[in-house]
Order: sequence, then C-alpha cells, then structure tokens
Amino acid sequence: MNHTPIPVTVLAGFLGSGKTTLLNRILHADHGLRLAVLVNDFGAVNIDAELLGGAAGEQDDGVISLPNGCICCTLFPNLIGVLKRFEALDEPPERIVLEASGVSDPGQLEDLLLGGDLPQHVRVDEIITLADATAVRDLAGIMPAISAQIAAADLVILNKIDLAPDEEVADLIDWLREIAPDARVLPATYADIPLALLLDHPPRARGDADLTFTLMDEPSHEPHGDHEGEHHHLAHDYDSWLFTADQPVDREILLDALETLPPAVYRAKGFVRLAGAPGDRVLVQVVGPRVQLGDEPLSEEMKEGDAEEPMAKLVFIGQAGAVTAAAIQAHLDRYMAGVFRRSE
Repeated sequence: MNHTPIPVTVLAGFLGSGKTTLLNRILHADHGLRLAVLVNDFGAVNIDAELLGGAAGEQDDGVISLPNGCICCTLFPNLIGVLKRFEALDEPPERIVLEASGVSDPGQLEDLLLGGDLPQHVRVDEIITLADATAVRDLAGIMPAISAQIAAADLVILNKIDLAPDEEVADLIDWLREIAPDARVLPATYADIPLALLLDHPPRARGDADLTFTLMDEPSHEPHGDHEGEHHHLAHDYDSWLFTADQPVDREILLDALETLPPAVYRAKGFVRLAGAPGDRVLVQVVGPRVQLGDEPLSEEMKEGDAEEPMAKLVFIGQAGAVTAAAIQAHLDRYMAGVFRRSE
C-alpha cells in the first residue's frame, strides 16, 4: 500500500473569479503529472465538472464532481470515498487539485483536512485564491467571506487585470498584501500564470502545524466544530437556483435579460441552445453585470449534448434573503415569458 503523501493544492476564490479557467489550463498543460481534480461547485448542477469533463477525458484519473454544499460538512463522506479510490489505484495521482466552492472558506477546509482521518497520507502544499480585479474590493466590503479567502492564501492571483486601470491594479495589489501579508500576489489575465507556481513548489508550513495526516477507513461522525456557533458556513449566506428551458433561446433577448439581473445575483452559469443554431450548445458566464456567451470552446461531445437534456440550463447564485427564485422567474419572464422555468 502506498503511504507517500500526495500533495494537495487548494484552489479558492469567489464566484466568477476564474477558477474554472485556471483548471482548464492545468488539465490541458504539458506538465506530465498524473492529476486528480476535485470540483466542488455550489449549485444544483455542477456546471464546472461538466465544463471540465472534456479535458478530464485526457487524464487517467479524470474529474470527480462533488456537487452541492460545503466539503467540510455535507460532502465530507464523499471526499473520504474519493480518497479511498486514490489509495486503490496502481498509479495514484501525483497531485490533487481541490477546487473549493466559490462561497467556501479555504482556511476552514484546511482545518478539516489537517484534523481528519483519511485512508492515506495527504499533504496540503498550497492554498491559491483568485480575485477578480474588477469586483473583489467592492464585494469584500459587503461580504467578509472574500477577505477570509484572501487571508488564507499562499498565492493570490489578481485576475482580469486587463479590465481594470493600471493605477487601480497597483492599489489592489497593495490592498491584497495588507490582507495577506505573507502571500505572493500575482497579476494575471485569463488566469494565465506559470504552472510551476501551482505544481512545483515546496510544502507549505504554518506555525507548528503538522501538514501530514491520516484518516481511518470510515468517516468519524463526531462534529468538527460548532455548527450552530463558531463554525459558520459561508454557503448559508447564498442561495442557488436552477432554471431550464425546453426551446432555443434568442441570443439578444437572453443578453438583455442577463445584463439586467437583480444586483443580488452575483453569478450565473450554464449552457443554452440559441435560436437559429439549436444544434450547438453555448456556454453562458455571468459575473455581476458582465455577460459572456460561448467564450470558452466546447468539445464536440459537449456541443451535441444529450438528446434528453433541456435546451437551456442556467444556475443562478445570489445573496440569501436579498433575491428569491420568484424574483429571478419574474425577471426572466419580462424578457422571455414562459421560456425559463425553475427546476427543483
């Protein structure tokens, strides 16, 4: 049985910061490593895992999708099962890249990993947090979760600097260094950074923490923290809703609807088939007021999709209590009456 610690890179960042773009770069890069990628997406459908699926086919270990909830609670038994599978492989992965949900705290995730009983030795090498240069400071002012993600990082990737003025980027770098004084801050566009920063570095060390840990065969049923008190789940601050459509969608009308979503909707992501070209699926990405259609290539398999799949499938993520499924439904109906319907 292999007891060599497998290094883990934790990839964090708020919704729409560019984590999936970076994962695609890692999966398509010529680094020669056997990688396992764990994707934890917040929402009813794990769009990230579907998007990465085409790239994952090129990897021995593929992408393991952990949809819904927070790894440190809802998904903890699933994570243990995944790591058991790694232990049984003739050639276990040489590195695990764990993408935390956009609304999770990587510091809490690390605490869980360091305190758990996993079926093999695992080592946390680095926490990497992506920050959207156009939105991170404003969002951090109303959501402390973002500062927590930055403070936990060893490397902060200030992404999308091409969309921000140079003087603003310089101020943001200083601001990030105030929050995470020991982290490296790396400006980037389209999450394009040297992979050596992700895949070739020494183990991280914080204080006297023991970064190697072992889990037993079965997950412990003891609580890991006070879920009603100290252990605050960031996912409780957000809601997600899945909407589908059974007919192709007009491109311009869809753009108008997505560009005018309620301010409390922070993120939308999914696939649609457009009127005039219903044979192809188009990737939809919405971050605040910015909307992109089809900016990332889809594999032929993804374009064709499943004949039983809906014509459109969009996950919306927003602030809990500030926006509701009914409000999103009413907004969509103003532009496309009866086209989109919420899926339970």
